[in-house]
Amino acid sequence: MTTKALNILIIDDDEDDREILKNLLEDYPRVLNITEAANGRSGIQLCLQKNFECVFLDFRMPDINGYDVLREIINHNPAIAVITLTDNVDKNFCNKMLNAGATDFIQKSNLERQLLIKTLNFALERNQYVNKIIKQKNELEVLSNELENLVRLKTIQLVHAKELAERRAVQAELATNAKNDFLATMSHEIRTPLGGIIGILSLFKNTPLNEEQKVFVDIMNTSSDTLLSLINDILDFSKIGKKV
Repeated sequence: MTTKALNILIIDDDEDDREILKNLLEDYPRVLNITEAANGRSGIQLCLQKNFECVFLDFRMPDINGYDVLREIINHNPAIAVITLTDNVDKNFCNKMLNAGATDFIQKSNLERQLLIKTLNFALERNQYVNKIIKQKNELEVLSNELENLVRLKTIQLVHAKELAERRAVQAELATNAKNDFLATMSHEIRTPLGGIIGILSLFKNTPLNEEQKVFVDIMNTSSDTLLSLINDILDFSKIGKKV
């Protein structure tokens, strides 16, 4: 299986320093596609146009200092490995560069093949690790967004279901009230003329009647009482429904 070539960018205004760096990297065990930039601004532009696994960055350049170049590169690609080349080994300076996103630094006066290869290997390992973290972070963000959308959808569905249940409950209550009102009204309207019938039957009982007529009046009176009792039960049922 063929190993993918590594894209390397050297940003240094000194042509001789760039040549020295290329010569030291000649024996690197992997194929290197080396691109050169003679100043910081062209280096930034190259990083915007092409993906590099590692950048060797000279800190001192005439057009823009290495710190600003580093920030621009890291802002564009946080996972890129950047090795700064400097003669300044002051602890505060080194910490400032590392905090800004530099992977490592090499002192120019101590530049030699073994140290350079070791530093490059470390930078590439760090590059792979950071890329893995960024990939996992992006996957988590996708899952988080999907979960958020699912929760939002379920919330909307629950709100709609609640609103529908409330509407149906109101409709059911209105229907029940309408039914009870209808029963109460009808019971009252039927009971009024039935009361009149029962009254007339009572008057009939006090008039001279033959035996057959008395039987008929008793039947009518019993039926009227039964019907009145049924109507009263319906009226009581409608009152209970209203209270509930």
